[in-house]
Amino acid sequence: MNIKKVFSAIAVCGTMLLGASGAQAHVLDGAIEWNGHYYKSYEVEMNWKNAKAFCEGMGGHLVTIESHEENMVAVRTLVNGHKYNYWIGAYRDQNQMYRWISGKIVTDFYWEPGEPWSGGEDIYIKRESGQWAAHWETNMNSIICEWDSAASAHDSTL
Repeated sequence: MNIKKVFSAIAVCGTMLLGASGAQAHVLDGAIEWNGHYYKSYEVEMNWKNAKAFCEGMGGHLVTIESHEENMVAVRTLVNGHKYNYWIGAYRDQNQMYRWISGKIVTDFYWEPGEPWSGGEDIYIKRESGQWAAHWETNMNSIICEWDSAASAHDSTL
């Protein structure tokens, strides 16, 4: 058999096994899959607004957590992390309601005792406890991104 055909067949099989293009595989490398969604934390530090743009630039969004199980998945992405706080996709709107970036009202809260404090605008999750706290958008934290499917993931456009 022609060696070129063998390598071509291997490449096709590899792509089929990944279920994603090379760019998608790169972005999702190390991500946790749960319920068809993909979750990955990043140790970079940035403010909430830039964190939101960072995830969106790769076809995802800051993680939105709508159940205890999903909160545990988000915490699992932090197992090998070295930072303490990671932005998630929730913020306080002009009516003082906490909302997800999707616009839905946050209904499940995993607040750390004493939270939310009156000044916090955006929510982050703590690596050591998996509990949430609120802080100013300008604070620097690491991030957790979520993709709704492997097909939506792509290299950063930033």
